[in-house]
Amino acid sequence: MYISIEHRYYGESLPFAEFTAANLQWLSSQQALADTANFIEQHNQTLSNPGPWIVFGCSYSGALSSWFRAKYPNSVVASVAPSGPVFAQSNFTSYYGQFETSCDLIGYPECVTAVQNGVSQISEMLSTPSGISQLEQIFNTCQPLNTTDTPNWFFELVLMEQVGGSDQMDNAPDWPLNATCDMMTSTTNYVQNWADTFGNSSTCNPFSQTEWIKLSSLPLPSSNRAWFWQKCTEFGFFKPSYPGTSVFWGDVPVDPMLGWCEQIFGVPGLVPDTEWTNTFYGGYDLKASNVMFTNGLLDPWHNLSINEETNDGQVQAVTYQAGHCATMDVPYPQQDPPSLVQAREVVNQFLASVLDE
Repeated sequence: MYISIEHRYYGESLPFAEFTAANLQWLSSQQALADTANFIEQHNQTLSNPGPWIVFGCSYSGALSSWFRAKYPNSVVASVAPSGPVFAQSNFTSYYGQFETSCDLIGYPECVTAVQNGVSQISEMLSTPSGISQLEQIFNTCQPLNTTDTPNWFFELVLMEQVGGSDQMDNAPDWPLNATCDMMTSTTNYVQNWADTFGNSSTCNPFSQTEWIKLSSLPLPSSNRAWFWQKCTEFGFFKPSYPGTSVFWGDVPVDPMLGWCEQIFGVPGLVPDTEWTNTFYGGYDLKASNVMFTNGLLDPWHNLSINEETNDGQVQAVTYQAGHCATMDVPYPQQDPPSLVQAREVVNQFLASVLDE
């Protein structure tokens, strides 16, 4: 039997009509784990002969899966945790730092060169009024650039996410990193190439930090607001870029990103307590048994996960050359790399071993 449990405050599980800070206080990973434990206990009472439970997850729920086995070892016999970021970090510089490595892994170093050229050209254009005017036209911006509402670092952040985040989901059949690199290297006009990654929509592209904060501050129930609350309280996961941390810009700091938490939720001094999170769950030093992590080496999130078996063998891991959560994707036999095919087989062997005990 396969059961998918919905996380409180996501999907249809909305306990409040408004997601104010006061109403969000019961949204946390701890509460989600307790919900799962309660569900398993209650559901077992409806079964005449309940068998062993194994929890699966992917990404955040992958981390939850591993933590559930650690915190509720009597409820489940094992956990499979694809792409689970178990280490909370506010200053997640390795997210965009991963891009160069990912391009090298897929044999596309010229993509890195194209990005570097684009960064250089855009930086030069941002330094003059005429260049800024050109960028506004090329990127079809909704608001003027280089203003209090649209500071350069925020414009650069949006551009980084558009290109630098393409390696995260580099899985079959779409292979978005390859597609992005094809576009970035299509001509020597790297600024236009970058703009082309946004598509040819007739609507303008928003780059206003002020407008983004305003919209994010609306207490409307949404998975985006719920996840941002968890980022601001437990995990951080903000993605800055400093000199030498990535092939992108070096002036995209984390401090204003941390400031979003107070601005969006109206809670003075609200910042993610990542130290508490890592102390409570163990970070990279997960104290659990029968946990299997799978991670894609192209996926930036593998940097916050567990990629090698622990010394005692209680926490196991397998890596593959693809992106986020690929071991739980539908297989594509003609496209999946051999390492991914092998990783799925390792998971099968792990489950067979656990269930044979």
